[in-house]
Amino acid sequence: MNSPRDIFQLDLEQVDRTIGWLSARYKGIALVEGAATGAAGLLGIPPDVVALVTLNLRAIGEYATYCGYDVSKQEERLFAMHVLGLASSPNDAAKGVAMAQLVKIAKQVAQKKPWKELNKHTFVQLIQLISGALGRRLTKAKLQQTIPVAGAVVGGGFNAYYTAKVCDAAYYLYRERFLANKYSDEGMVEATVPPPDTLDAGYEEELIPDSDTPPDEA
Repeated sequence: MNSPRDIFQLDLEQVDRTIGWLSARYKGIALVEGAATGAAGLLGIPPDVVALVTLNLRAIGEYATYCGYDVSKQEERLFAMHVLGLASSPNDAAKGVAMAQLVKIAKQVAQKKPWKELNKHTFVQLIQLISGALGRRLTKAKLQQTIPVAGAVVGGGFNAYYTAKVCDAAYYLYRERFLANKYSDEGMVEATVPPPDTLDAGYEEELIPDSDTPPDEA
C-alpha cells in the first residue's frame, strides 16, 4: 500500500486483526506508568497527566493509521483530541459536546468536503482549549493519588481504566469511519446530538457542571 487511503480496499475483518490487540497493549503500558508516578503522590500528578495524554494520543494515532486516516492532517489531530475529550467526559452533557465535535469532523471527511484550513494561531488556541479542559478533568480524577501508600495502585488502575475508555472510543469511532469511507455512506456517522456550528463549541470548560458521579463511574 502506498497511502493511508489504500487501506479502504481491505475488508473490516482484516483491519480488526490489526487493531484488536492495541487496547491490551496500551492498557498495560498505562498501568505501569501510572503506578510509577502514582507512588509519588501529589507531586506525581502533573507529569502523570502529561504522560497519560501523550500515551493515549499515540494509541489514537495507531487506530487512525490502521483505519486509513492520516494523523498529520489538521482535521485528524482535532478529531484525536476530541476522542480524548469524549473518554474523559464527566457527565452526559460533556459527552454530548465531544461527540458533536467528532460527528462534525467525521461527516465533513466522509462527505469529502474541502477542509477549511484553520490558521496556525486558531488551531493552536483550539488545541490549548481542549488540552486545558482535559488536563483539569484528569487532574481532578487523580487527586486520590495524594495518599502515597495507595497512590501506585490508584494511579495505575486509573490510567489503565482511562486508556481502556480511550481505546474503546477510538476502536468504534474509527471502524465506523472506515466503513463510511469504504462504502461512501456518510450517513453511517451519526450521533444523538446535531453537529455544532463551530469546532470549539462548548469547550470553554468547565462550563458544563460535573455530575455527582465519580469520574471512574461516569
